[in-house]
Amino acid sequence: MAAKLFPGNNRKRKLFFNSLQEICSSARTSEILVIHSPGGWGNANWDKLQDWEKSIVTGVTATLEKLGYSYIMKQYFRSGDELWGRPSWIREVSFFLTGKSFRAEVFAAQLKFLTANLPQLKIILVGASQGAAFDNKVLMEMGADERVYSIELGTFFAHMRRRQLTKRNLAIDNNGFMKDPICQRDLWQGTKSYFKAFVRWFNYKIQGKR
Repeated sequence: MAAKLFPGNNRKRKLFFNSLQEICSSARTSEILVIHSPGGWGNANWDKLQDWEKSIVTGVTATLEKLGYSYIMKQYFRSGDELWGRPSWIREVSFFLTGKSFRAEVFAAQLKFLTANLPQLKIILVGASQGAAFDNKVLMEMGADERVYSIELGTFFAHMRRRQLTKRNLAIDNNGFMKDPICQRDLWQGTKSYFKAFVRWFNYKIQGKR
């Protein structure tokens, strides 16, 4: 599989093999594998993740634990830790503009291998913004695999016309009261929301509140 995906590139083949071996070994005794795709550039590790995005992932894992499932959680990074000076950020911009992603093909191949070789395993993808769009693309690449599910939060407007939803996608584009303006390309409302959020944060800060 590695040779097919990366012909003539031994370094990438080795990285692919090691990554797949590690995740396969970790998930071997679990019922569910939760994979988080960070928003933005896709390089925010767990410690640096924004609290609201982290709370979505922990909400999913807490629910699985409450229901009695054994699970593990992994993160999938689409670019390196250093944004500038690495070519990976260019791929993120290209995905935003075109909707095409070779990384989605590679990731889908890894997930197909896992479900083919670990028959007890179900996989839940959790992504926000650009990460949500990436997970949607991965499910498109996988086709009719009934054991992989995707929770997609706040898909960025550029991807809305491209995404495909099935019974295995949970797409959340609103908070139950109003639509997400960034999903709807309402950039004016989105900008106002950012300013209002800063004012609220500042008021809480001077009051000594979190």
